[in-house]
Amino acid sequence: MIPGPGGETPRSRPPQRLLDRLLAKSPIALDGVSVTIAEVLRDRISVVLFPMTRSATTLGTFRGDREWQ
Repeated sequence: MIPGPGGETPRSRPPQRLLDRLLAKSPIALDGVSVTIAEVLRDRISVVLFPMTRSATTLGTFRGDREWQ
């Protein structure tokens, strides 16, 4: 996880079948919460989570790498 201005940027490794379809600045749902993809790297993505998002959603404890479906 990378701290950033106003939020944190956890990184996660989605399966390759999904990674090929993801673009930076596109929305994605994590645990039912819509967030924006900040960056797409070769094998992972990062999203920006602001303190309000963490406190008001199920992403309060999300720190990065998780199991994808």
